[in-house]
Amino acid sequence: MKAASHRPPTLSIPEPSIASTSDAAATPVTPLPDCDERDRAAAKIQALARGQLVRKQQKDAMLWEAWNQLDWKEEAELMASHQQYEELTAIFTRKKNSESQPNTPTQTSFPPGAAELLGPDPPTVSAAVTPVNDTPSPSIPSTPSHASTSPSSTSPSITPVTSNSSSPSGSPRSFLIRTKTIPKKPTPPVDEEKKKHVGDDPDQLKLNDPINLDFVTHMLDHFKFNRRLDLTHVVEILRRVKAVLQAQPNVVHISVSTRLTVVGDLHGQLDDLLAIFKLNGLPSPRNFYIFNGDFVDRGQYSCECVLTLFAFKLLYPRSVHLNRGNHEARDINSRDGFEKEVTSKYNQAVFDLFSDVFAYLPIASVINNEIFVVHGGLTSRPITIDELQQIDRCHEIPPMGCIQEELLWSDPCDEEGLQESPRGAGVLFGADVTDEFMKCNPSIRLIVRSHECKQKGFQMHHNNKVITVFSASNCQ
Repeated sequence: MKAASHRPPTLSIPEPSIASTSDAAATPVTPLPDCDERDRAAAKIQALARGQLVRKQQKDAMLWEAWNQLDWKEEAELMASHQQYEELTAIFTRKKNSESQPNTPTQTSFPPGAAELLGPDPPTVSAAVTPVNDTPSPSIPSTPSHASTSPSSTSPSITPVTSNSSSPSGSPRSFLIRTKTIPKKPTPPVDEEKKKHVGDDPDQLKLNDPINLDFVTHMLDHFKFNRRLDLTHVVEILRRVKAVLQAQPNVVHISVSTRLTVVGDLHGQLDDLLAIFKLNGLPSPRNFYIFNGDFVDRGQYSCECVLTLFAFKLLYPRSVHLNRGNHEARDINSRDGFEKEVTSKYNQAVFDLFSDVFAYLPIASVINNEIFVVHGGLTSRPITIDELQQIDRCHEIPPMGCIQEELLWSDPCDEEGLQESPRGAGVLFGADVTDEFMKCNPSIRLIVRSHECKQKGFQMHHNNKVITVFSASNCQ
């Protein structure tokens, strides 16, 4: 049976048939217990309100059963064309006339006294009502013939039976509705050529089978429909990308004569990543990307974002480059949500594997020997790029106060010199620190960093020598 969220919003059904006011007045009703006129009027108003709730539940039940009678082809056609309920009703009627299924009990509860106070002609539903109490008891007369549906209808009316109780009015207490068993829908045929690309066949990703563009694009389609990638595929992607990242230096030098896009923090916002791809195109051998850290945490789709980046890295290792951010660390992931997301979608072992892979991400990139790209900022002492190549970057949690931590956590500021960072890690560096870094590395003309949310998505600092790029559109 489908979840409620799969119901088409355009479906509507006619109101269930209800006895008219004149019919109800013509038939005697079991008298209410002794009370004054005001209490009697209040009781009737409450009964009418309960009756409206009952009719709404019955109306929803009719639509729910009709919707579940469709096979997968009829359902797809109805969803695609947004047709109204008349066609669905016709399909349902044909199925009702041609099929007969055994009954199985499904419990529901009516308000006490609702069937009695609704009158002798209650609404019709596809159910027969019997009391939960199996003790034999006299039955209330069934619905009169003038309220029944047409002879071709198979929807019987409610036939309440009083429970064996000492109530003065003999009103029913609760009911058991017996409904039809919904036959299981046939499984639609699977396109074998497509199946191997959407994570349904764990044998498709093998060491001797490199990831191709079809796999990545179908994986993106998979994510757009809120589907999870198969666990086997996730583990295989992480295992492969770890081997690729291990072979890279701390600072990756990129020579490019075509287009290159630097993407700032994404923080698990898959819609922003897809919007960037739509605007600038998918990565390719002639369309370079640098993703400058903080792929995960805070957003709901961190797994999908980082797996997409890892898949493109495997597909185009020379065109797609990944720098580490301060959120690619086990302790921050445990605090800001990535660990919780991974363990809820997969398991703790997968999160441990993610943490292991993050430790091997490069810490910076240099474009054409002129543009230095790092997630956070500069260090508390002047340092050359050659020195950065010598440090040990492979830590799940970078040690406090080390050069790697400062590169991931520091921010530019308007004051000269170095200031203590309010983040509790890294430093605030002024324009003079930027100039000193460029003196130590004479070929560098521009520093591109991320790490800070900016209203316009970017901001220039230090006489246009430093630029902040932030790509998550809804980040706090």
